[in-house]
Amino acid sequence: MLPMIRTPHTPMIIAGKDSGSKVIVMHGLEQAYAFLEIMAKEKQNHWAAVAVKEMKSLTSGHHKSSVYIHAGEILGQSGQQFRMVLPGCEISFIRFSSSEYLINKMDVSQLYDELYDNMQKAGTKPGFYNVEHDKISDSWIPAYQPDGQVKNEMRRTVAITDQYEEVEDAAETAGLQLGNASIGASAHDLKQSGFDMHFTPGKAKIGGLMNVSQARNATTSESLHESALQLARTMTMAKDVEGVSWISAGGGSGVLTQAMAILKTKGVSFEETKHHVFFSHLTTDLVIAQKLATDIGLEFGDRVKSTNFFNLNESVGGLGLIGGYVAAWQRQDQDPNRTRLMLVGDMTRETIGSLDAVKTAGVTGVAVGVALGVATAIPATPLIVFAAAMGGAASLGIKLTKAAFPESYAKFISKFG
Repeated sequence: MLPMIRTPHTPMIIAGKDSGSKVIVMHGLEQAYAFLEIMAKEKQNHWAAVAVKEMKSLTSGHHKSSVYIHAGEILGQSGQQFRMVLPGCEISFIRFSSSEYLINKMDVSQLYDELYDNMQKAGTKPGFYNVEHDKISDSWIPAYQPDGQVKNEMRRTVAITDQYEEVEDAAETAGLQLGNASIGASAHDLKQSGFDMHFTPGKAKIGGLMNVSQARNATTSESLHESALQLARTMTMAKDVEGVSWISAGGGSGVLTQAMAILKTKGVSFEETKHHVFFSHLTTDLVIAQKLATDIGLEFGDRVKSTNFFNLNESVGGLGLIGGYVAAWQRQDQDPNRTRLMLVGDMTRETIGSLDAVKTAGVTGVAVGVALGVATAIPATPLIVFAAAMGGAASLGIKLTKAAFPESYAKFISKFG
């Protein structure tokens, strides 16, 4: 329930009374704003505090550089409508030609009675988890962490997942992919120490061939705001944990990319923290992600990413066909410790992977369908078993199966490979 307060008839100015642009809460929304302040100060609700802070920051023209504020309708010569999308609430405001701001809509219903927290616990909102390996079932068990803090252990590994409907599925896939990254703990060590995981719920995968627009524009994708803001907060809190490895899995690269853009806007730096980043089978723009990681002081291992060139969700969504080459040159230019030999190695891996995919895709029409990431009606496991039984003669089948069913293939190999 909203707190019952008496609302004055004079404008409620929340910032800019003495200097800067005035920020005014429209008459009728005073109770909603008062509720946010109570939640922020008395209930210690982080997202209510963020909402109050962001509204007040409009006094300095903050909207111009914010990743999660979107321009709306132009209201003639008088001003323009904007929307601010934050975890648990959405705020609309008008910027007038006089440089004043009017908050004219606030939807804070998800913050009532800790509804947002409960949705996070249920896995229907982005959340942070500690994941441990269960030896008996040989599975990964996620446990929700409401504070969103990375476990205070040196060289801790954190997975940023793609969108999944169930958090357990995200944990299983992350557990399989993390051990193959060039940074962080090995597959064996992960089973001993576990890892942390930033989870994003959803039915559709992020970016890739089927959503190229999102792949190219992950920094501004509105559907990623909620998750990216939470990840940015987690990353900021983890600055004192030495040597954290931030590893995106699949479309998790989109969430990580936008989180890094938010951190850059806020001036957060990871210089001297020995934090590293790796993009595992990324499906959003590598060049943009790598540049942002460098800008905020994150480091790389020997390799920046892993790519299955047969899967166009990765080779098109993540690399844009030539993005691997551009990223290699970009890294060479920005990292004084990179040698020419390292650049040649990066270029060679891209060339071999691309040529192998093109050559194999030309062998059969089936390969084209798989390379395009089109799902087939054939169950994944029988294909894997058949390819494995055929041995060397089935190397093509193995490559295509891995491209079409990457998660099923990884699970099969982890148990029987």
